[in-house]
Amino acid sequence: MNMRIAIALTAFVTIPSGAVAGDSDDLAERLGQVLAAEEPCSLTFDTAAIQAFIEKHVKADDMDFAGRLDTETKVGIMSIGSMTTSSKVAYCTQESRVAKSFGFIK
Repeated sequence: MNMRIAIALTAFVTIPSGAVAGDSDDLAERLGQVLAAEEPCSLTFDTAAIQAFIEKHVKADDMDFAGRLDTETKVGIMSIGSMTTSSKVAYCTQESRVAKSFGFIK
């Protein structure tokens, strides 16, 4: 996949309310994008809220979730690093809103 297309696709990925009921891979991908925004967007997440979110939405025996989440977070961080200033502002604005909606930012 063309790098520009991949960046454009990942820049707009957020966790819609319906996604938490979806499959584990989808949730890991979307949550990874939100978590990737923490440092590049100068956000500070509540780790207890993230833990509670995962405990609520990820099955205890899901052995693939953590690895997928790690991969998706790293991909998100790389994508943010190559964004234009305006794209990063848009991305950070929305990811901040998503994080707040899930209680990751107080």
